[in-house]
Formats: sequence, C-alpha cells, structure tokens
Amino acid sequence: MSISIIVEWENAVLSELQRARDMLRRMQAQVLARSGDQFEILVMYNPEQVQRGLIEGVLATDAVAELKNAFRLVAAPGMHYYDLKNEGPAGSIFPAESLPWSSGPWAGPERGFW
Repeated sequence: MSISIIVEWENAVLSELQRARDMLRRMQAQVLARSGDQFEILVMYNPEQVQRGLIEGVLATDAVAELKNAFRLVAAPGMHYYDLKNEGPAGSIFPAESLPWSSGPWAGPERGFW
C-alpha cells in the first residue's frame, strides 16, 4: 500500500520544537511497524513563518533517521493550519482520493495516530 502522511508545520511554530520532535518519533514508530507499505511524508510549511533550514535541521536528527528518504518539504506561502493540511494531497506523488481536513474528524491520538 502507498500511504501519504501530511504534516503541517504551523503547530511546531506555535509550540515548542520538542513537541514536534516527539510527534515525529511516534510517527516513525508507527510507519516502521507497517512493513511492506510505501510512505511519503509531506511536511507542509509557510515560508513566511518558518525557514526551511529549521525544519531540515529537525528532520536530520536521529529521532527520524530511518524515515529521512520519505520526507518532502513543501512550501505553501501564505497558508495556515487547515490550508496547509488541505494543500498536502495536491503535492502527493501517489494517486489518491482525499477529503479536506476540515470536512470531518481525522485520526488523532485517540485512534493511535498523532
């Protein structure tokens, strides 16, 4: 199965970077548990809020080293939270049907995903 994961970086801007690192570690564990699946992880960010180099620095840490080839950074100037999430599927390399984030509840901590 080919799976795209959309990560918006706005929360990392609003909260401490440690929270983003913790989320990435949890995500890595969940991805690695799904052997045989192909993943792409789109990190959506607004370059007016955060520099690409900061995100690259976080992704270069040992916390997500096993996923480093799955990450793609996608600049989305002027976009914020829901817009970043909704823009993600447009940048995916996998053909997929997708619903906008704001149309309903998606997997959250209560469903085992962060």
